[in-house]
Amino acid sequence: MPEAPLTDDPSIPNNELLYHRVYPDPHGIYIEPTSREPRPTSGAFRSKGPEPLSVDLASLTTPEESLSRAPRPGFYLAVVRAGVIRRPETGCRIVRHAEPGNVAHALVYGRGRGGALTKGQREKVAQQARFIVVDEQAVGEARERAKTEDN
Repeated sequence: MPEAPLTDDPSIPNNELLYHRVYPDPHGIYIEPTSREPRPTSGAFRSKGPEPLSVDLASLTTPEESLSRAPRPGFYLAVVRAGVIRRPETGCRIVRHAEPGNVAHALVYGRGRGGALTKGQREKVAQQARFIVVDEQAVGEARERAKTEDN
């Protein structure tokens, strides 16, 4: 992983959508209490190790292409705006990091070790993120869990 850059990449506009592949786990789905809509949990934005979060710039790829780069089929796809990542209360930086076969790749650097997002940063991102690809059966299971937790 490259050294953490000192500055955010200003060529990525705040309205840019960022795709993030999410491990397919029904417990990684949070149901908003008022809207009953699913969104990723903060755990969905945890890096594999002490490293920045991997995302794709939506303006340079499609959801299908982004998901095709997942380690195996079945991953969910979350989306969040770059401006959310950069908010002062979130405090992350976004940097282009093209990879072979993926010009859309970028990294989100948090304040954690190795550029990982801290728990607080992950929570702020998750609150604004939405799924654009998710297993509907898993959403149903999450809704059932949420009902029992509400009672």
